Amino acid sequence: MTSRERLLIALKGKMPDRVPANLYEINPHSEGTFYTTEESFRDIIEFLKNEADSFGWGPVDSGIFHSDPKKITARTETKEKGNSTFYRTEIETPKGYLTCDTRVDEGVATTWVLKHFIENDEDIEKFLSMEYYPHQPDLTNFFKLEEIMKENGRGVMLLSLADAVCEVAGTTKFEFFATKSVEDKKTVLKLINVFQERLIGQYEYLARNVQDTVFRICGPEYVTPPLMPPSYFHEFVAVPDRKLSNIVHKYSENRNFVCIHSHGKIGKVLDEIVSIGIDVLEPVESLPASTADVTLEEVRKRVGDNVCLMGNIQTRYLDYCSREELDAIIKTAIHQGGKNGAFVLIPTGAPIVSPLQGQTKENIKQYFESAHKYGQYPLK
Repeated sequence: MTSRERLLIALKGKMPDRVPANLYEINPHSEGTFYTTEESFRDIIEFLKNEADSFGWGPVDSGIFHSDPKKITARTETKEKGNSTFYRTEIETPKGYLTCDTRVDEGVATTWVLKHFIENDEDIEKFLSMEYYPHQPDLTNFFKLEEIMKENGRGVMLLSLADAVCEVAGTTKFEFFATKSVEDKKTVLKLINVFQERLIGQYEYLARNVQDTVFRICGPEYVTPPLMPPSYFHEFVAVPDRKLSNIVHKYSENRNFVCIHSHGKIGKVLDEIVSIGIDVLEPVESLPASTADVTLEEVRKRVGDNVCLMGNIQTRYLDYCSREELDAIIKTAIHQGGKNGAFVLIPTGAPIVSPLQGQTKENIKQYFESAHKYGQYPLK
């Protein structure tokens, strides 16, 4: 069975020949990424080409606030300082400029936000004053990567997309977002609705034009305990995300999958997540991890056997566990989450710092050795 076949069967809630396993964000077949260009990852990338059932993270340009970037005046200034690159982006609105400051550090696969576009009520008014211009993402690079992933059954395509609350919370300084949600919920819902209308058009376009692709919806974790009370989850996440899920499933002939991405404590909102109409849930952090409030066994019981769970190996285990400890953790995860199939072994995140440490490299090899040892169906 190829990696592509194995993944598709698991994503459909069925039982393949063995549990698929990968490092999720690290696609060894995608050129020009942080992981495939950093020297310290080179040997691991070659290892993953043979061992991992990989996802192809499809690049998609969603525009500026999901609006046509050609019709919006924006500029970005760049400044180098030490091992860091600083970016200031300014977007013109009828009521003044919105600005965002970010930093990218050499050897680190993330972008740090130093100043958000929206940090006060004046910024909200600036954003709401902008005219919306519908934007269709360019899928050229998506289809190029898809051809690579289909070759020899290397893997399955994935689109990592925001939901409306992700756009609001991600565009906004989180302290302001959380306070505003309590003190002026009406305005936050207005912002969510603005983004929701824009997302509906883009999800419709994507769902109509891609096939056998995971629609990874990010954002629900902004509204999970302890960040926000569970009572907010229904309005902020479940209701709007259910509409996005329905759009994806409307084009059933394209066989796409709805995946909810939500770190942290999901126990009190798990029923709401299921109500969205999901095919996949990840990364399913579970007890005894301090970031969780539910066991993997309980999650499996509550979502049922037909929802594919992807998880749930804490990233830090790859860095700090002994090989024996990691082996036992993976065995437990596979038996608790994948007894009847519908399970993909992934870490809760990928290493983001280069150079990659020797222990992490050894544990990555152990990760796949254990996945293949314990993941053969029927499980023993």
